Amino acid sequence: MPYLVATDLDGTLLRRDFTVSDRTRRALREATNSGVQVVYATGRPPRWLPEVYEATGLSPITVCANGALTLQDGEPLQVHAIPAETVLEVRDILTRLNTDFVFFEEHWRGHTLKMLAALPEGEVDEVLAEVRTAAGHLVEPTHSAFDRLLIEMGPSGVTKAFGATRPAGAVLARAHADRRRGHAQRRGDAASSRRCDDGDVRAPEPA
Repeated sequence: MPYLVATDLDGTLLRRDFTVSDRTRRALREATNSGVQVVYATGRPPRWLPEVYEATGLSPITVCANGALTLQDGEPLQVHAIPAETVLEVRDILTRLNTDFVFFEEHWRGHTLKMLAALPEGEVDEVLAEVRTAAGHLVEPTHSAFDRLLIEMGPSGVTKAFGATRPAGAVLARAHADRRRGHAQRRGDAASSRRCDDGDVRAPEPA
């Protein structure tokens, strides 16, 4: 049985209408009841998470904003913000690249988690490539919107996979500790059995 299941949300756990099937909810419930750590990983900002928790019936550790913020019970486990000077530099670079860019930012408790740059028209893959060439040394550009040309930019080097490393590491460490305790217990039981067979030590009578 796995110790951890990390899942994306939109288009994976959630259907296109943002609903969750009964089968998915049942699978999540069975996993958590079996001791499996479920982790959500998403590009969504934290303000969009309550509806996900309600739809899935679960509010686990969540890597959101493409890895910039990891939450547990609404509190941060880790935050990777874009520095204010980087925000200004990226805006300047992209404005020189295309003056039609319209900028937005996603903030949480004073931290800039994501920058967003929208264009009224263009080929998204071409624009993304241009942004990566121009500003990829400062931020982590990507895109996920299907109905508009919107480039999302997080802290340099930070992705959903990167954000999931800390909860995954904690779960793996716990799994390793569990295995070591199990091995120690089995060795102890085996040693006790050998002592009893040799007549050196007798198992205590039940109380």
